[in-house]
Amino acid sequence: AFIAKEKRKISKLILQNSLKPLNLHDLRKIVKTDLYTKKSLHSGDKNELEIENNFQELLGKWHDCRTINNLLEKSIVKKNIRPEELKQLLQINEEIRANTRQLSEEINNKVEFKNLFV
Repeated sequence: AFIAKEKRKISKLILQNSLKPLNLHDLRKIVKTDLYTKKSLHSGDKNELEIENNFQELLGKWHDCRTINNLLEKSIVKKNIRPEELKQLLQINEEIRANTRQLSEEINNKVEFKNLFV
């Protein structure tokens, strides 16, 4: 019953056309719980678990980029930073933001994962 409930939650989220950051964050938590539950109960097809694990890792990378980006932005705003350092930090911040967008696109296009839950 618990695994079926988690599957319904995941299905509801992934059926959206384009997942927004808040939805991606919720999806990450639910997928993580679902995957760890299946692993601990030795439940699920090995191939499906691998697909779900890879997707969960992709969500984790996306989350890490967002966290780093948020911390960097807070630091840039709060600290008195020399102009040459500020330029470098802003460039790094933009690179991380671009990585976050790319990961978000990858997540939204993961057909094999979506097929597990639709």
